Amino acid sequence: LSPISTFISNILYCYIRYTNQMKTFTKSQVKIQVDYNLKVENMKRKNLGHSKMSKLDRVLYWNDFTDMLHKNNEISDNQFNNWTNPYEYRQ
Repeated sequence: LSPISTFISNILYCYIRYTNQMKTFTKSQVKIQVDYNLKVENMKRKNLGHSKMSKLDRVLYWNDFTDMLHKNNEISDNQFNNWTNPYEYRQ
C-alpha cells in the first residue's frame, strides 16, 4: 500500500471506531435539553398566538425525544426502559 492509502485507511478505521462507540447522555442532560426545547416551542407558540403546550404534550414530547435518542444509540436500552418521565401526567 502507498503511504496515502495507508493514511486514508487509518482515518477510515478511526472514524468507524468513533461512530460505533455508544455516546450516551445522562437523564439530567436530556432533561435540560428537553426543558430548553419546550421553552423554545412555547415561545414560538406565544408569538403565533397559540396556547402553551399542555401537560400531556410535555409527557408525549419526552417520550418522543427519548425514543429518538434511543434509536440513534445516544441512550442505552437500559436508560430508555428505566427512566421515568419527569413530566408524568395524571388526571
